[in-house]
Formats: sequence, structure tokens, C-alpha cells
Amino acid sequence: MAPIGILQLSEQGFTPILSNSGSASFGVLGVLLAIIIKNKDKNVRNIGIPATIASIFGVTEPGIYGLLLPMKKPFIIALISSAIGGAYTGFFDVVVYRIGGLGIFSITNYITDDGQITMNFWHRVISFILVTVIAFVIQMFMKTPQVDTNTEETGGKNSKQPLSKTELEISRKQEIIASPLDGELKNLTDVEDEVFASGAMGKGIAMVPSKGIIYAPTNAKVSMIFKTGHAIGLITELGTEILIHVGLDTVELEGEGFEKLVNEGDEVLAGQPLIRFEIDKIKQKGYKLDVPIIVTNTGEITEVLITEEKRLEHGDYLFTAVG
Repeated sequence: MAPIGILQLSEQGFTPILSNSGSASFGVLGVLLAIIIKNKDKNVRNIGIPATIASIFGVTEPGIYGLLLPMKKPFIIALISSAIGGAYTGFFDVVVYRIGGLGIFSITNYITDDGQITMNFWHRVISFILVTVIAFVIQMFMKTPQVDTNTEETGGKNSKQPLSKTELEISRKQEIIASPLDGELKNLTDVEDEVFASGAMGKGIAMVPSKGIIYAPTNAKVSMIFKTGHAIGLITELGTEILIHVGLDTVELEGEGFEKLVNEGDEVLAGQPLIRFEIDKIKQKGYKLDVPIIVTNTGEITEVLITEEKRLEHGDYLFTAVG
């Protein structure tokens, strides 16, 4: 992914030839800048900040293998923006005069042999800026990225060997949880129910749903589901215990407006529908439709780091449970 300068040998010596390379590191740079601005997860930022600095100097591997490939879509955005930069330099017949330098330092390759800074140089500068801006803007308008935790390192569904109990305990120190529904975020303290608002049930966040489906936020086991279908408890593969409660005092509806799609003891996959509920019917009955999402094993989870996004779709990054 680093820029490559190419010279062609002729009877008169080395002559410059067309160069469409060199944009990749700036595509990676733009995407990484957007990710570290939007994503406040400590793990993501610990990888993203040094990777961003490295990409300025043409070293893209930390960003690509640390974040872009695990997040999938950001890698595609980096490729698309880099292709646009290549098309720009190809259109203006930008040539490279020498081999040397990576990233920002490669810009000297576009100064003529006699030291002249021509439009060839400036078109290359423009292409670098263009690629960075395009990648940054596209990523800023995309959903908040979340790291794919189903890898061999975390013992997810794609792992070849299960982790030991000790390794699971270490991994559980930081577990990423996705949003189980579509809707707007609401501070737990603003929920009109003292049990949830006070944190007595545990730490977490609430959401105001825009769609009447609860999805599994990660691979998990259904530890309990109310007969009325208004609440469900999950235990993730790494041991985090999550309660999702649809509405306030909705137990009084005795199941009206709710449909259970799973049963207690079921093993569910991330994104699998768990409960359907009728938003309009529940509201017509006079019940608040806030949905608290709580980490209930507070003795083991010391902190819940919540996204700063205001609106999410199911599967978007919601919070990190820190043990």
C-alpha cells in the first residue's frame, strides 16, 4: 500500500513515466482520522491514533490490519478514495521523476530533475488532499464502526479452538456490545423509572425505539425471557450479563403487543431477532417506550463506555463493558 516510484531507462538515461500510485496511504489516513474522531472506544483509539500517524509517513499496515480490515467497510472506503486519487493523477498525466520517500515524503518525487516545481507537483499535492478528504467525509457519514470480535483471538464463532477460562476472563475485561434495536439514545438517568435511573439494576443506556424489533447485540445465551415478552436477559459468550427491558411498567400489558421469538436457554447469534413489539399499540395504552439496556453483573463489570452517537441502528457499536 506504500507509494512506488518508477523510472524508465532510455538512451538518454532515466526518464519519468506516468505514476498513479501513492494515494493509498492517504485513503487510509482519511478513514482513520474519521474513525478516531467518531469512535471513543479506548481499544479503537489506542490502535487508531498511532496508525494514523504512521499512515502520514506511508506505513499503512497498522491501520489496515489493526482496524480497517476487521471493520470491513472502512477498508473499502480507503480503496475507493485511493482509486479516485489515481484517476485524478492519470487524467493530468502526473509523472514521477525519482524513487524515494513514502507517504508525505514521496512528494519530492514529483519535482523535476532540475528542481522546478511545476503543475505536475501541484497535481500530486491536490490528489493527496483529495483522497484524504473524500475518505474522511465518506467515513464520517457512515455508521460508527465496530470491531469484529468474532476472531480466533476472542474465541468468537470463527475461532478454531475455544479459549481457556483464564483467557476468557482476560478477554472479558473489554467486551464490545452492539445496539439491539434501531432508535435514539437516552441517558439512563433520564428514564422515568427510579430503579433504572438510579443504576440499581446496573450500568447502561436507554433507547427510544423507531422499529419494533429487539435483536441479539452479540452471540449469547437467553438466560431468561418474561412470559409477557417485555424483557429478556442474555449472557454473552464472554460472560457479560445484559438485560433489555422494552418499555416502562409494560409487564402490566400481560403480553399484549409483544411476540417472543426465542425461549429461555436458546443460543442466539448477533443480529438474530429476539422480540417483536407493537410501538403504536403500547403507546396507545399509555406506556412509555424507553428501552433500558443494562449490564447487570456489576460486581464484575466496573465501567460501561457508551458511544457518543445519538441515533443507532441495530448492529451499530453501542458500548464497551470493561471488567
